[in-house]
Amino acid sequence: MDTSTLFCSPAMNFLGSNSLQNALKHSSENYHRIFFVCDSYLLECGLASLVIDELEKLKLTFCIFKDFQANPGWHHVQSAISTLKSYKPDLIVSFGGGSAHDFAKAIAFFSANEGSLDDYQIPDCHANNTLPIMCINSTAGTGAETTRVSIITDEDSHIKRVLLNYRMLPLISVNDPNLMLNQPEMLAAATGLDALTHAIESFLAKNNHPLTDALATQAIRLILRHLLPTIIEPTNVIEKDKMVNAAMMAGLATNAGLGYVHALAHQLGGIYGLQHGVCCALLLPSVLHWLSEADPDRLTLLAYECGFNSENSARENMFKLIHAIEKLIDLAGIVLGLQAFGVHKSDFNMIANNALKDICSSSTITPPTHDDYIFMLNHAY
Repeated sequence: MDTSTLFCSPAMNFLGSNSLQNALKHSSENYHRIFFVCDSYLLECGLASLVIDELEKLKLTFCIFKDFQANPGWHHVQSAISTLKSYKPDLIVSFGGGSAHDFAKAIAFFSANEGSLDDYQIPDCHANNTLPIMCINSTAGTGAETTRVSIITDEDSHIKRVLLNYRMLPLISVNDPNLMLNQPEMLAAATGLDALTHAIESFLAKNNHPLTDALATQAIRLILRHLLPTIIEPTNVIEKDKMVNAAMMAGLATNAGLGYVHALAHQLGGIYGLQHGVCCALLLPSVLHWLSEADPDRLTLLAYECGFNSENSARENMFKLIHAIEKLIDLAGIVLGLQAFGVHKSDFNMIANNALKDICSSSTITPPTHDDYIFMLNHAY
């Protein structure tokens, strides 16, 4: 019996206050010419200056690339590659959330490998090695700093394409809570709920493992306890540090895979341009309610492992977990209902069909059907 599993993580993970300074100082011993990927918003609001100042203190040469957007597209990747090749960096540094990190991974990968998104859809298929990548988080939630995944939108079809290749695994991740203070409430809520979804779906994935289970359950416990305080007290670095740890653990837990929520969320992001964490929050309760009937065993175990293990029946404890998650989403300020976010029922068949083709659908213990996804979408509407 083959019980082998693959668990990927960046070679170096810097966590906690001052991890930005320590990570850049450490890397400056080997890397001197930086391709700095950061969106216009972080540059204009001044947050990126915290990173740029450190690069300048270390007398590192760097080029700033900002011409991409949330849910980055293939055309942006192609544009960035020409700039990167002409600059000839020895390290790519991305600063931001999942969009910046996914974009950096994609340009690193396709600057070393010819072809298109279609040519690399097989997980961990043969490819050339890439430039090393350092991912610096500005949010507590993405998990992208820890994974070998990049999600890029095909602008022609409006479908998010999932690339999974260990050559895109960042060399260094940086999670410094001082870079995440004073965030808008909706951003803190959405990214935190994205991390919660990572943890839950990895526990429910068919490739779950004791290592990923431990990371997932601890992440869920921390998020249920510390997400709201980080929203209410945006300058509380101690609470933010707890969320940083939870988000990173949830990201590492996704080595087990993801599931239904992400398969659907990728479609909503590609079609409507919705923020990924918001999509996850809108879909998560409906998926859990569907699972409570379709395949409750792992969900019941998850409730138990997360502390919902009172003298009530296992099924009652499972619903206590679901209700706790629904309450958290509500208190975080996200109003449930896809309709309120401009999603059209007329698109449900297309969304369900594309979700079935998404790699996350293949990670589930119970393979979904088209009707299952239609049920989830209707429940979430």
